[in-house]
This record gives sequence, structure tokens and C-alpha cells, in this order.
Amino acid sequence: MTDRIIDLSNNGGRVRLENSLLMIELIDSDPVTVPIEDIAVLILDNQQLTITQPALGALGEAGIPVLVSERKHLPSSILFPIVGNHKQTEYFQNQINATEPVKKRSWQEIVQAKILSQAELLALATGSDYGLVEIAKSVRSGDSTNRESLAAQRYWANIPFLERRQRENEDFNVYLNYGYTILHAMAGRAVCAAGLHPSIGIQHHHRNNPFCLASDVMEPFRAVVDRAVWKLWTKQPKFVDLNTVSKTSLLSALLGKVLVDGERISLFKALAGVCVGLRKRFCGQKNVSLMLPEGLFVD
Repeated sequence: MTDRIIDLSNNGGRVRLENSLLMIELIDSDPVTVPIEDIAVLILDNQQLTITQPALGALGEAGIPVLVSERKHLPSSILFPIVGNHKQTEYFQNQINATEPVKKRSWQEIVQAKILSQAELLALATGSDYGLVEIAKSVRSGDSTNRESLAAQRYWANIPFLERRQRENEDFNVYLNYGYTILHAMAGRAVCAAGLHPSIGIQHHHRNNPFCLASDVMEPFRAVVDRAVWKLWTKQPKFVDLNTVSKTSLLSALLGKVLVDGERISLFKALAGVCVGLRKRFCGQKNVSLMLPEGLFVD
């Protein structure tokens, strides 16, 4: 089902495996069991929290990413499975050998979807898309004219809750960073489940990023996080540190629905559809849809 993001931050305690279920035993709370297959992401965000090796092993076997936060409650590491699909070696080779036209066409579609999602949020938040729809139409193969950058300049200049996107600023960027990290983990899980290698991207290739393909796949869905941050800003324009309320809002947004091929589906299912579409293209199949979103805000 993959419809639950579990954030363990309020209490210390222990997480262990019992009868193939995740047993969560927190201080001052009754024990809770969760079927592992229902979990999209597990977040460990309390310095007094421990997790057993069998629990980590079961989570890894099920392909579930585990995020570990540091003292400021921002994710500092992500544990991903190393096996995602029984045909993984074959898929890896196809991924490595994918032709430039296939990768460039795929990146063109991803960038167009990203810009259209940004246009959708700008129109919702300000009443104008600031020309982003037209920019999306002009994206070429491989985004050779860098329409993504032009759209980003207009987007971040006009988004209501930020003067500019500065990742290290102690302002609403903190919310964005948190939400993007969770989204990145969800994309990484979808990549591994499809039997693809997360390090082999189609556009992202930074040597310090072991999850380049996840960075590619998440791009059209970033505006889901942006919208959640915008909604938090409308309620509380003055920034406050990341807390239970803000984290709950961000995680709830990532469990929402998006519109793909006229159908409302979960964000994780959409991410999985993009990854399976890429795998089929890498394997030489033509006319394969990437299941990119037609609308992010359908609630």
C-alpha cells in the first residue's frame, strides 16, 4: 500500500520486528504494530530512539528507505536497499547503455512537467503563472536551452513565502529542505523498486550524489512540497523552527493525490510510474509514457 510516512520524533523508545510487523514501543505510549508493506518512509528523529538490526533488515528487504535525523531535526542520512528487482543486473546494463536521444527526450518531458507544476502553484498562490506555461512549451530535447533555469528564476522571484531560494537560510527554506528530503527518499524507493540504479541519472551526475536518478525523478513533484510550505506561510507568515505541526503538514502533502492520465493516484504510485516508464525506455521500448503528472493539486 505504501501509504504511510512514519515520523518518530516526539518520544524516545524502541523499534523492533515482531511476527513480520514493525513494533513501535515509545515512552509513555502504548505499543503499536505496523505492517511493513504499508510504509512509504520511516523517519527516526529522536536522540533517545533505538531500532534493532532485524527491523532494519526487514525494512531494507521490503525496499523502504529509513531517514535518520540530526539534533536540529533535519534528515542527515538515508538508508536505501541494495536490491530492488529480480532482473536488476539486466536493467542496470540497459540503464548504462541507454542512448542519448532516449535520455534527452525523457529529460525534456520531466522538465516540462516540472515547469507546468510550478506554473500551477504560482497561478494558485498569486493569480498568475508569470509566463511559465509558455516557457514549458519551449523546452527542447535535453532542455538544451536551459528553460528549467529560466523558469526557476521567475518562480522563486514570485513565490509568496520566499524572497529567494537560499538553501542554507534559517527561514522557510528549512521547510523546503525537509520536505524535499522526504520526497527524494520516496523517489529513491521508486527507483530501486523498478530495478534501476539510483546513482545513474539522466541529467543529475554530481559525484557526491549517490541518488542522481532519484533527483531526476522527483523534479516534477517538488511543487507538492512548495504548496505545503505556502499553506503554512499563509497561516503563520513569520518563520518558526521545524516542529510537529509543520512536519505533519509537509508529510500529509506527500501522502496526497496527483492527477496522471486523468486518474487521481498517490504520489508514490506516480513516482513508481515514472521509474517503470524510464526502465522500459532504457530497455528499448518505444512510445512509453512516463506517467508524469497533469495536475498536482487535485484535493
